[in-house]
Amino acid sequence: MSPTLSDSDLLAYSGEHVAYEIWMFFSLARLLGDGQIKIMGHSDADAKLLNNALIEAFVLHLRNIIDFIYEDKRWETDIVAANYFPPGEWTRLRGDVNPVLEKAGKRANKEIAHLTTDRKAGSPPEKSWDFKGLANEIKPVLHLMVDKALPSRLSLGVAAALGTKKE
Repeated sequence: MSPTLSDSDLLAYSGEHVAYEIWMFFSLARLLGDGQIKIMGHSDADAKLLNNALIEAFVLHLRNIIDFIYEDKRWETDIVAANYFPPGEWTRLRGDVNPVLEKAGKRANKEIAHLTTDRKAGSPPEKSWDFKGLANEIKPVLHLMVDKALPSRLSLGVAAALGTKKE
C-alpha cells in the first residue's frame, strides 16, 4: 500500500505532476496533429531525431496517463487517479479501459518503454500513431475524473491542463 498522503499533498501533487502529464500529452497531440508536421534540423538526421523525440514524448505521456487512470498501484510510491476519490469510487465510475487505449498502452510498453521483438521494423503504416484519435479517446475519462474527483485533492490546474474550467 502506498504511503498515506494528505488531501493537501495530493492537491499539490496533482497541480504539478498530474497537470503536467495532461498538458504535455494534449500539447504534443495538438503539435503532432495529423502527422504532417515538418520538423527542421541542421541536417535530415537531426530533423528525424527531433521528430522521433516528439513522438516518443507523446507516447510516454500517453502511457503515463493510461496507467494513472486505469492501473492499480504497482509500486508503493505510485499515484493513481483512484487517490483522488473515496475508496472504490473511481474504479466504479471509470469502468474498464476501452480497447483503443488498452491496445495503445500495450503498444507503448512494447515499442517505447522496453526493447522487445514486438517493435515494428521499417516504416509500415501501422507504425504511425493516431495522435488526435488517442487524445479524443482519453479526453472523456479525464473529464470524468476532473468532474467527479474530490476538490480537496485534485488541483484546478488539472482542469486547466485539460482545457476545462471547474468552478
